[in-house]
Amino acid sequence: MILPNLKLCKHAANKFVQHRSTSCCVHLTYPIELIKDAMELCREAEQAARARPRPEICSPEERRYARSAIFTAFNFVESLLTELVQGRIRDDGSACAHCAARIQQDIQSGRASISRTIYDWPKMLTGKDLSFEPVFQRFEKHRLFRNNLVHPTLVPAKKGALDQDSLLKATSAQEAREFVQGMKDVAAKLYVAFGAHVPRDLEAD
Repeated sequence: MILPNLKLCKHAANKFVQHRSTSCCVHLTYPIELIKDAMELCREAEQAARARPRPEICSPEERRYARSAIFTAFNFVESLLTELVQGRIRDDGSACAHCAARIQQDIQSGRASISRTIYDWPKMLTGKDLSFEPVFQRFEKHRLFRNNLVHPTLVPAKKGALDQDSLLKATSAQEAREFVQGMKDVAAKLYVAFGAHVPRDLEAD
């Protein structure tokens, strides 16, 4: 479904400044737990990397922790987006009913893909177009890498995709660290867009 109008809802616009004062102190615990897990998995991957049999080859243990960190960090962003959106709809009440209906329709239709909703939903609810932010342009690169891990192929399925052999080389502690940092950068932008303070947990190494 293509939304006919992604301009800021008038009611949401009127509420936005008021909402900033009430939402800025809310820290969403489930997403924060996920990113903490991802950071811990990164540390485990880095520790495994120090025990590589050869410097240029990732061990299965390193890849295992790296993959887990990547999946968990991506889940963090998905969870955070949902929480921020649901929180805004809840706090705005009936004033944002038409936004809520469109988002609920997205979810129920099974077409709530993060590749689209991470731009559409914030724009609907805050009026901010995040697609031009460099952080979100990097997010697309990270998202495609994660998709390659989810759907590995013997031969690249399309231009820019990685085959299984390439994934074995690319799934490293360093890649996991960069991926997790990328998700933290995206999260910081989402928090700000929705008028919330960026939790200190995102600043941790």
